[in-house]
Amino acid sequence: MDKDYKTLPSESDWEFARKVCDKLELFYDVTELFSGAKYPTSNLFFEKVCDIKVGISNWMLDDDAFIRDMAKSMMTKFEKYWSTIHDVLAIAAVFDPRYKFTLLECYFPDIYGVESRACIESVRQLLVELEKDYKKLNVDGSQEGNPSHDGSSISQGGGRMTAYDRYVASLTTSFVDVETELDGYLKEKVLPKTAGSDILLWWKANESKYPTLALIAKTYLPFQ
Repeated sequence: MDKDYKTLPSESDWEFARKVCDKLELFYDVTELFSGAKYPTSNLFFEKVCDIKVGISNWMLDDDAFIRDMAKSMMTKFEKYWSTIHDVLAIAAVFDPRYKFTLLECYFPDIYGVESRACIESVRQLLVELEKDYKKLNVDGSQEGNPSHDGSSISQGGGRMTAYDRYVASLTTSFVDVETELDGYLKEKVLPKTAGSDILLWWKANESKYPTLALIAKTYLPFQ
């Protein structure tokens, strides 16, 4: 027994300890997720990180001054982390077919309040821009080793492009509403949460359907 331990904790001491432990359980869950997943992907962390941010925000309103002060200190450090990774984790969550935008729609109102819709739209626009950039990379890569022509004057049938061929080709760059891979992916129903958690395997299986999105997923999902 510790000789410096003179008195037993009071009921209020035990209640305070339970209160602090309940709040810190969030961090334990994230630590357990890191250590328990053999090949963690970044989509796994968005929900937990959002839980932590919402939790800390609520702790800042606690009746206990010690909890409030603890939460303020934690939030200062957390905001630096959040400002760096929230877009990356949000994109990873959208690329989880069990969630797509539903996680953002669930958490962003608590995190951003009246600005939540604008923040969700910002992530959507970022995805649109990523798809454009990666599609260009994909097209440029597919033309390597075939420098004889740029495809602008040859139709798929091998002959000269007709007026119709040129019109169809122009649809990808005009203002005509052409459905993108992202549109198609987001229109599909989300998978049940009980579905397999190997998201990289899912994207590999659906790579032929969403080739550009699969490239983005391979960039944003692996957690290192």
